[in-house]
Amino acid sequence: METREKSRKTNTDALEIKGRQQGGAGAAHVLAHNANRANPDSVQINLERILEEIQNFRKENSRQLDEIKIELNKTIQRIGHAEDRIEGTETRVQNVEETMKKIIKMQSQLESKQIDQEGRSRRDNIRVYNVPEDIEKNSMNDYVEQLLRDTLDFPPDTELHVERAHRALVPKPGKNARLRSIVVKFL
Repeated sequence: METREKSRKTNTDALEIKGRQQGGAGAAHVLAHNANRANPDSVQINLERILEEIQNFRKENSRQLDEIKIELNKTIQRIGHAEDRIEGTETRVQNVEETMKKIIKMQSQLESKQIDQEGRSRRDNIRVYNVPEDIEKNSMNDYVEQLLRDTLDFPPDTELHVERAHRALVPKPGKNARLRSIVVKFL
């Protein structure tokens, strides 16, 4: 009889170890098996408790799964909105790049035209060098006309048509510095 009891205990221990290895369901089976041998009423109570715990576990898992689904749907919506905004931004950037290319091309053309116009307007200009500062007194135009007539021996009745005359646009030099030139624009 003692050997039977030892054999049962060994089988029960083996079932418990196997139940632990298999997880909660195996352990519940071992507990139910042990309780079945001990007391039939306690077996029923244990089985009900196990069933209740499994149902609670399922409810909890179901609730958590529902929460995960809700969060996943929110995340999918946010990603969709972000993708839409990114697509819109990419379209705007592409439009801006195309517009910038056109503007840069137009700017280059306008710069070329401006340089040409400046060159054409300067064709009517001369520069006069080595004229002392402040010798012109009140009117640079009158002084330049008189200087050109005296220096170049123009006849007195020749009209020079000086539109404007001024010193070069640099700071006034010191005593031993190079003199500023006079820029003369003819009509």
